[in-house]
Amino acid sequence: ADFGLVEQLLGRPYSIKGEVVKGLQIGTGLGFPTCNINPQRRRIPLHGVYACQVRLGDRIRQAAVNIGYRPTISDNGDALLEAHILDFDENLYGKTIEVIFRHKIRDEKKFEGLEELKQQIILDVELTRQILGNISD
Repeated sequence: ADFGLVEQLLGRPYSIKGEVVKGLQIGTGLGFPTCNINPQRRRIPLHGVYACQVRLGDRIRQAAVNIGYRPTISDNGDALLEAHILDFDENLYGKTIEVIFRHKIRDEKKFEGLEELKQQIILDVELTRQILGNISD
């Protein structure tokens, strides 16, 4: 998706808002805690990994975001948005955040196991930093 074009057409960046819900804590176990947002059962037109900004009240943070069905973890078919906010460790459960899409990094794929997934997340986070540059609060 060309998020620059989408922003021109919408008059604002494409974003998804939602309440942060408790996930399976798998990201935390890998060293990459995520804020999970339940997209309220609507079909999500985006799938894959994205460099995003997350609006937390009046703050904007960088995040590597996965949207999809988590084929390495689960096969129940439920879509989920998972945002790993870079350099951040606050508890956001129950809070509403806005995820602003800036750039697609890659498609979602199934990994052989959690270690392979972790190595890919390290790359995704590095790419997110490069793509977004330094965004300060």
